[in-house]
Amino acid sequence: MDIAFLFWAIAAGIVLGAGLLPLAVFGSLFIGVILLIFANRRSGYTPYLLVVGCDGAAEQGVMETVRRGVKKYQLKSKTVSPDGVELTVEVRLPGDSSALVNEAAVLMAAAVLLVTVLSVCPEAVGVTAAENEAAYASLFDPFSVMEIDIAVDEDDWQEMLDNALSEEYISCDLTINGTTYSHVGVRPKGNTSLSTVASTDSDRFSFKFELDHYVDGQTCEGLDKFVVNNIQSDSTWMKEYLSYQILTELGVPTPLYCYAHITVNGEEWGLYLAVEALEDSFAERVYGLDHGQLYKVESMDMGGGMDFGDMDFSDFGDMDFGDFDPDSFDFSDSGFGGQSGSTSFPGASSSSSTPLLLAV
Repeated sequence: MDIAFLFWAIAAGIVLGAGLLPLAVFGSLFIGVILLIFANRRSGYTPYLLVVGCDGAAEQGVMETVRRGVKKYQLKSKTVSPDGVELTVEVRLPGDSSALVNEAAVLMAAAVLLVTVLSVCPEAVGVTAAENEAAYASLFDPFSVMEIDIAVDEDDWQEMLDNALSEEYISCDLTINGTTYSHVGVRPKGNTSLSTVASTDSDRFSFKFELDHYVDGQTCEGLDKFVVNNIQSDSTWMKEYLSYQILTELGVPTPLYCYAHITVNGEEWGLYLAVEALEDSFAERVYGLDHGQLYKVESMDMGGGMDFGDMDFSDFGDMDFGDFDPDSFDFSDSGFGGQSGSTSFPGASSSSSTPLLLAV
């Protein structure tokens, strides 16, 4: 009707501009009668605008419900956003019938209820939380030893070891259990362990491998980064390994781990503990794609670099220190305040620390 009126107004203006006044009058009367007849004509259908917000998976179900419920409908608009899809559909229902609207409302209410139940209490409908299956998980068999060979330019390798504290990546070809990945980034890693090894004649550093450092998107069956720890200060070679095993048995989200035998250019380098890096691969495997933020502490002053400053043990009140005498204890020999030596107190045993992931 609006379009018909618009064309009539344009035609009338042209005729009047041409000076054909009688034609404009009679034409206007004729068009006015036609518009009046159509304006008062009842089609028996009442138009509605149905606006539905849903995700992409539910879009087809919504349109199928519309097709089943009405004979006349038209998709007016579709808006896609990160939050989902919004559909605006014009439907024409006989008389004052609102059965389709009621059906759509029931459908959306059921969907909202299901999502609420799944979010609050998934066990109520038989859904249990589980880690995402990762293709690379088979590499970290805790009852097998991973074989790693680092093929690298010897000069680059020696320069990296000589400047380990700078933690600069160099390129290497990394072979894991017989599969070779080219142009992988490798660097020394650690805080206290790194500075401790650097202060000695040893070159047994822990290392970090970043498969996509030089080749964008390169992974090892989905794994983008992992580390090999040198298991320093552990004569049993088992404390860190058993820590991860215990945490896994307790159901704590734990990085994948296994022992690794490392060679460099085919030459023996040693036994390490390979651990899945606490980065994107780990977060996606444990928490899914929508895993939130990862926070990592970056400091060379942790552990061996601790400084007690003016700490007064009298601040601890009546705390019982057993045979330990704080007033006579020499912190200069304990490893605190310097980058060398290990931290120890009388009667206390050392233990390796477990990495921490804050997922928000």
